[in-house]
Amino acid sequence: MKTVVAFSAGTDSVSALIDSISKYGKENVRAYMIDVIYKEDQSFKLHEAQVFYAKKICEYLDVELIIDKQLLVTKGHKVFPDIYQWAHCLLMYCIANLEITKAVYGHSADDTTHKHVILWRDIFARCMEAQNRDVTLEYPLIHLSKKECFEMIPDEIKEYVWTCTHPLGTVQGKHGIKRYVPCGKCGKCTEFNTKVY
Repeated sequence: MKTVVAFSAGTDSVSALIDSISKYGKENVRAYMIDVIYKEDQSFKLHEAQVFYAKKICEYLDVELIIDKQLLVTKGHKVFPDIYQWAHCLLMYCIANLEITKAVYGHSADDTTHKHVILWRDIFARCMEAQNRDVTLEYPLIHLSKKECFEMIPDEIKEYVWTCTHPLGTVQGKHGIKRYVPCGKCGKCTEFNTKVY
């Protein structure tokens, strides 16, 4: 019986991971993230920052991190398609791993539950039913604000919470990269600065 947490290293997913560890024990929890590589923009640093922070966070929490590399071509899409890539990959991971009985998605009260999220929930449930799998998809933080979610995170790893889709570069430490420098302008930076601080 294992729980898999959809993990981006952002505020909500880190809080969802901590909540799951508290409820089920770290030995029964896995963090699952996709490392999205955008073919038309080889210099894009989003995936590098996310993977860097995810590794730091999961190392501190002593929980297994699964990184699924995915190539995503975005040209021609009106809706940024990574939500579907995430949903599809998590769905396939749950189907392929029979020990998974619960999937957890970090979704706080500040997030918009748009039609794509509702569609994803329905697709997940239908696919599990078709496969005769009893895997539930849960949103345990739905009643908490993003600020409340951030407050759940230990101070030691708050600096590793991913907050920027267009990092400007890195700060080097004694043993390599210490952190990524946020742009302060993207949607994720704005969300973090207005809803958390």
